[in-house]
Amino acid sequence: MLAFTIQATKPLIQPHIVNMTDKSDPKDRRTHTRHSCSLKVGYATMDLSFIDFITDINCWGVFIQSSKRVPVGESVSMTIPLHGDGESIQVIGEVMWSSPQGMGVKFNMGFNTSVLSSLLK
Repeated sequence: MLAFTIQATKPLIQPHIVNMTDKSDPKDRRTHTRHSCSLKVGYATMDLSFIDFITDINCWGVFIQSSKRVPVGESVSMTIPLHGDGESIQVIGEVMWSSPQGMGVKFNMGFNTSVLSSLLK
């Protein structure tokens, strides 16, 4: 099991929820609402580990804002702290796309909306 030390730093943006699903965009195939957020995330591939911020999340994936380039198809193990109680959840996902601004990661298994609500408190 991978372990991360999460250090408190000032978030890039203040935590809040914004419905970001644009159903007018035919290229957007998402069926679940995306939420803007600022969640610190520790994540690792088979070779490297990083700490960055999730800036977009839904029940099936995240956007991680990062200057690190992780190859498409790479498996990523993420540790996402829950707000306020010192607990965290661990999620495994796959990098679906990567750019100089960050990467889109699809969770191998989605989680229910109550877990998402806990992350966004």
